[in-house]
Amino acid sequence: MNRAPTELQQHMVSWVMGATLLSILPHLTRMSPALSVLLLLLLAWRLHPGFKPPHWVVRSALVIGAVLLVFWLNGGIWGRLPGSQLLCAMVVLKSMELQRRRDALLIVSLGFFVAATWFLFDQSMLTFGYLIAATWLGLTSMIVLHREQLQGIDVPTLFRQGALLAAPAIPIAIALFFLFPRLSTPLWGIQGGELEGRTGLSDSMSPGDISSLFLDDSPAFRVKFEGPVPTMAERYWRGPVLWQFDGRRWTQIFYGGITAKREPDRRDADLRYEVELEPHQQKWIYALDYPAVYPEEARLTLDYLLRTKRPITSLKRYLIASDTDFIDNSATSKTLSLQALQLPADTAPQAHALAAQWRAAAVQAHPGQESDQMRMIVNTAMSYFHEQPFFYRLEMIPALQDPIDDFLFSSRIGYCEHYASSFTYLMRAAGVPARVVTGYQGGIDNGDYYLIRQSDAHAWSEVWIPDSGWTRVDPTSAVAPERVTSGSRSVIDAPGWLHADWLVDVRNRIDVMRYWWNRNVISFDAKSQSRLLQPLGLNYASHTRLLLIMLATTTLLGLGLYFWLRRSELTSTSDPLLKAWRELLRRLQRVGVNCQYSSTPGEVLRLANPQLQAESWAQLQLLVQRFLQLRYARQFDSPQITLARRVLRKRLQQFRPHPVHRTSLIFNRTSA
Repeated sequence: MNRAPTELQQHMVSWVMGATLLSILPHLTRMSPALSVLLLLLLAWRLHPGFKPPHWVVRSALVIGAVLLVFWLNGGIWGRLPGSQLLCAMVVLKSMELQRRRDALLIVSLGFFVAATWFLFDQSMLTFGYLIAATWLGLTSMIVLHREQLQGIDVPTLFRQGALLAAPAIPIAIALFFLFPRLSTPLWGIQGGELEGRTGLSDSMSPGDISSLFLDDSPAFRVKFEGPVPTMAERYWRGPVLWQFDGRRWTQIFYGGITAKREPDRRDADLRYEVELEPHQQKWIYALDYPAVYPEEARLTLDYLLRTKRPITSLKRYLIASDTDFIDNSATSKTLSLQALQLPADTAPQAHALAAQWRAAAVQAHPGQESDQMRMIVNTAMSYFHEQPFFYRLEMIPALQDPIDDFLFSSRIGYCEHYASSFTYLMRAAGVPARVVTGYQGGIDNGDYYLIRQSDAHAWSEVWIPDSGWTRVDPTSAVAPERVTSGSRSVIDAPGWLHADWLVDVRNRIDVMRYWWNRNVISFDAKSQSRLLQPLGLNYASHTRLLLIMLATTTLLGLGLYFWLRRSELTSTSDPLLKAWRELLRRLQRVGVNCQYSSTPGEVLRLANPQLQAESWAQLQLLVQRFLQLRYARQFDSPQITLARRVLRKRLQQFRPHPVHRTSLIFNRTSA
């Protein structure tokens, strides 16, 4: 039998280092380049055949240096990100004293935990596949650590053994996933102390911010409507509302974030839908104008943005009901009115002069009628963008002095943020209160739901007219109406083959699987679990009832697996030579030799002696002797031994026993 080695051989170190590398691999993407390179160099150093363990002083210095480096890079060692980085560093540093099998088993075991911590950052199907691969490689490495030599066993066979080792746990894991009592909020909803990997829109806007998102095809959120679906031109997903302008950047203000004084009536909210929002690390959620029903943990602000108490750091699903006919015609406070007309001093003189002309013409056409004057100014501005040679492009000419004047009167090339910014500036210069709204516009029909990607990010304007309240005006529609009615890709072709139409279609199909995964796995919470047993007539599954069902289910599965393993260990093996031997035993049983799989080779010879012809028994005796030499004798990893095992396996497969009384055996078998 195989004797587990104490001293590690080089091939064992290679397997352990491979399992360690795979366990920390995704974490390397969230580390700084310095820490990633350091860990990879340490792994390569340990993998070198001439490695000698460093002095304990050097090992201690490496540990202290790794802790200080993680602390310096993250500003602390608490939280998901620094904690996972520190764990990866400690596992790699543990390999510096890897000398015995016990150390190797400890490192592989820690690798399982390191791989599982990646679920704290991502719970997609890809992460699930990665965890399976890391577990598979770790189990296979443990099998290698318990073998003295690997002759006669190829790598695919080792991986099959690793898969068979994990297979019995799969049904029990599935039962625990569905039946183990869950908290009211998923485990992954626990907040970390850091906000890493910000994506999507921010709480400010400057030239180039939104156009840079056009090349990002990652999902922003998904929407499933109940009933009629609004047209693409009506699907403006409201995000941050920006009031403050410093000549280049638009930002939010404190007053815009206070709670709304008047909300839409829930009874008038006829547009209902469910949103599945990807984590974007910000304190707001998206909805169509104007939300009347929204999650309890959110509040509706004065500028009708849904704000949350905590950043969205995990997948969030929520129900919304919007009143599309709601009119925000409440009187604007003096503070907000002044803010909606605020402009930085000594900026855009040409824009000021143009806006003054529009203002004068409107006052002359509609004397004393402020609302009509404002509408005329808005229409004049939209006509200006439509009639002048403006172009809707990703490429833009950098502003030399003043971003507004350079865009309006020089380059005239820009993306939605340029048009929204310059339009809002013109409105304020003409005396019309205005603000910038950022969010997403459109979304594609992806089967059972609508998919809104980061490339659908958009910016538009809102103007305040006394008898109409805040009114949405999208200057982009005057330059490139197809952007609003057909989506951003209908106007701008994404550069590069990664954004080819066929590849976008493939990503859309993949997102269908991700949507299914999110709904049925990631969002499986306490409510879903309580409805799990409804088909069995149990309207509500309490924690006590779930525990009892879980214990009963796992007990039955455990007993079934126990008897299956007892039976399979007698009938199956992954060793090709042993498999050929057991096939020989089955052929002997068919000719009347009363041998079992547990019979020793000597017992097989003794039982076969009276049943086989002399020549056949002599051949069997030679095969048994050779089998004993190659199976139970001390094995050496050499090409000669490997070749001898293959030759013997072939001879065992070719051997056909000849019984002494073939005719009587056939007669007895027919009678039975």
